[in-house]
Amino acid sequence: MDEATKEIQQNELAALKAIFMDDFKDVVAKTAWNVRQAAPEFVIQVRPTDDELKGRVSVGLHVRLPMAYPRAAPQLTLENGHGLSEAQQHSALAMLKQQAETLIGGEMVYELAILLSEYITTTNSAAQVARPSFHQQMVEREQAGRQAIMEREAELRRLKQQAYVEEQEELQRRIRAEVARKQQQLLSDEQRQRHLNDVTDAVHSVAGKWAEGIQLLKFEKPILLDPQMARDGWFTTVALEESSIGDSLCTVFDAYPTDLVGASTHLSDRFTVQCFTVTALHYLKDQGRRQM
Repeated sequence: MDEATKEIQQNELAALKAIFMDDFKDVVAKTAWNVRQAAPEFVIQVRPTDDELKGRVSVGLHVRLPMAYPRAAPQLTLENGHGLSEAQQHSALAMLKQQAETLIGGEMVYELAILLSEYITTTNSAAQVARPSFHQQMVEREQAGRQAIMEREAELRRLKQQAYVEEQEELQRRIRAEVARKQQQLLSDEQRQRHLNDVTDAVHSVAGKWAEGIQLLKFEKPILLDPQMARDGWFTTVALEESSIGDSLCTVFDAYPTDLVGASTHLSDRFTVQCFTVTALHYLKDQGRRQM
């Protein structure tokens, strides 16, 4: 090694020690005969430029300067990596060696150390972005919790709205059923009224055929046309017309019902009514009436 090269190396070593201070460590390498090698060898503990990463990430840049340095590239290795994967360290070392080849001819160790510092900062910052911090994870959990609450509230609102709609539909169904029932009832009332009107008209028609001295006979209970089939018709009042049939024991009348009710009967149907005159007081009482 010539004196000029030796001086360049010594000046660079002095500058590196002043810059990196405690992060700069000399390596004393000896030969097999326990003789110290003349080539300078040292380790710089390189740290990230980001203060938040400095306590968790670092790597040792092991440098051995050949006798021809800086006309030849230094021998570089990485050791004692913290917070760096093996892949990251291999990638960083390859980058440093490639950069060293471009810097041959001038002092380069400081520049390589700065390049390594920037690399471990960038790669770990990217990793931090990919891996959320505890605070970010907590925020994300809170957001997820709020989102879940909002979704549950939305589901409850949907269920309430659905229940309300179903309740309204059921109410409308009941209203329609009640309206239909009332309409049917009204129709039935109208039918009954028309039937009564028909009966009245028929009575008036029959009465017009008789003399003005027509007699009406009203029974205490409805008279069934067929006692076995009450639905065949019944009446409570008849118009009497003296019959041509004679009887020595009673007076015989032709009778026409005036309030006949029943779908299978006709007002033109004629009945015979026999009227007996009872003079015994016994038969005028309730017990006597029951005996008759």
